Amino acid sequence: MAAQFSNEEYTDMILVYGFCEGNTRLSVRVYGERFPNRRLPNHTTFTAVVRRLRETGRFAARTADYGRNRFVRTADVEEEILARIEANPELSTRRIGAEMEISKDVVHRTPPRNSYFTHIIRRKFKIF
Repeated sequence: MAAQFSNEEYTDMILVYGFCEGNTRLSVRVYGERFPNRRLPNHTTFTAVVRRLRETGRFAARTADYGRNRFVRTADVEEEILARIEANPELSTRRIGAEMEISKDVVHRTPPRNSYFTHIIRRKFKIF
């Protein structure tokens, strides 16, 4: 995970970067000399913060809305899963997940909440 710096630190990085005329490796050395009690950023941090400031007008990277959306298991989805398994108990969790465009793990975690499914799973896999 990338180090997070304060706005003051980012501002000082930009000032040092300008002082060093865009030389990032020299910027690291000068920054370390001027601010010996601070974390020393990598030379790529200088490049990244300058690029981000030019493109977005922000020092820090936006961290909201990163990654895949978390699936929220709803009653409608659970009912649909239950209906599909009831209609065809031989369907795999992978097949149901692919057809419904959800994770097979969501499908797999649904049956234990319902005693009917527990019975089907025990019968299908001979679990007693």
